[in-house]
Amino acid sequence: MSGVVTTPAVWTAEKMVALPEPKRHLHSPSPVAPGFVAPIAPPHLSFTPIALAGAIARTATTQESAPIELLERRTGNALSDLEYLISDGPTFALSPNFEYLIDIERTHFAGQVGSGITHLVMESLGYNWRANADCLTATQEPHGDLLYGNGSVSRHGVVLTEAHGSFSARASAGHVRKECDDKYLRQVRPWVGEDSPHGKVIHGYSVAFGCKPKTAGASVALSETRINKPRRTADRPPAAEPGGEAPLAPTSMALTTHRSNFLLMGARPVAKWIDWLHGVGGAPADPGPVEFLVLEYAGRQFMASITPLVPVASLRWWFDEIYGHPFMWRHHPRHTDGSVVRQGSGWFVIERTAGERFLHELSGMIRGGRERQPARLDLPTFNPEGFGFGGEFAAIHPRRGEYEYAMFSDGLALLGTPKRDPIVRSVLWWPKDGVQ
Repeated sequence: MSGVVTTPAVWTAEKMVALPEPKRHLHSPSPVAPGFVAPIAPPHLSFTPIALAGAIARTATTQESAPIELLERRTGNALSDLEYLISDGPTFALSPNFEYLIDIERTHFAGQVGSGITHLVMESLGYNWRANADCLTATQEPHGDLLYGNGSVSRHGVVLTEAHGSFSARASAGHVRKECDDKYLRQVRPWVGEDSPHGKVIHGYSVAFGCKPKTAGASVALSETRINKPRRTADRPPAAEPGGEAPLAPTSMALTTHRSNFLLMGARPVAKWIDWLHGVGGAPADPGPVEFLVLEYAGRQFMASITPLVPVASLRWWFDEIYGHPFMWRHHPRHTDGSVVRQGSGWFVIERTAGERFLHELSGMIRGGRERQPARLDLPTFNPEGFGFGGEFAAIHPRRGEYEYAMFSDGLALLGTPKRDPIVRSVLWWPKDGVQ
């Protein structure tokens, strides 16, 4: 094997993977929460590379107990890795570059992709808010990876999910199926019916994803808790309940989710105020405002943190002279043969109404103090864009050909290909006074 890494055509095509019928495991009592009806996944999941990259970054930063500085370093080059390690085209396959990774790197990458696919499945099922499942136990007992709330589980409790990824010669459909079932039985089923800081675990999932190197096609397996009652027809839970009223977000999960979101955006002060509400450390020393850009993209307005982007005072200087700053879209340096060097992983932003509404709620909690947090928050949710269930269940934006981006149900978006002049203004968030 030579030491020269090949330069494939980067992955740009939308992938579609088949979702088989889940294996449903018995549990007593069934259902754990009377009235809960679990959604049924349609037979296909579609996703773009930027959606999977965003999902990987989201799962890697959903650890409310981990230091912000550590999580920032874990969100590195998810999109670049995907582009170089996964082949282009509608069928999922690993690129020849995967063969150059050592075993531990292969295992790590497979785990990242498995976590990302799992998150895309859970959001496509309608679960909006998430938290790390480490909160289930203070010991090293085996447990699932993430807790999810809202959607079908709203007002009932939360669901526990375990993720698994495998990129090895053993990753046949049968092997992936067995790994999925084993992980459900070992790391999910024992916790169904148990309490968590975010609500009672009333249902569980295990999702496994696998692909053999040098072989086209991926295998997915799903396991979940069996419910001994009739289930509704297959559909994705809507973003709003009948009557137009969206379910309120559980405060603990909303804070954890948006800690990850604003960390990914680079708005470290927001994440630190959330930590303070969680009882971690004192109030941030700097009471000054946090500045956000407001930009127009794909027919929406988004908020983007300006803090890590602007080393100088003038926004106009930044926009004109360093439009390709590394934190958003990089300038495209070229190899000696003239080909473009792909770098960076896009720009994390948040839908404006979602961002401003959360910051409004956050300011209210800061004013009220740690001990007076509401149980639920009035926050908007959206249908995902850039991924979703295939066919009639697809949640891919119809203008995706013009824009490269993905938006998740809480409003966080990862933008790829830039459009000129998207910035329309900037706004300030004062921790105790809200957005102005």
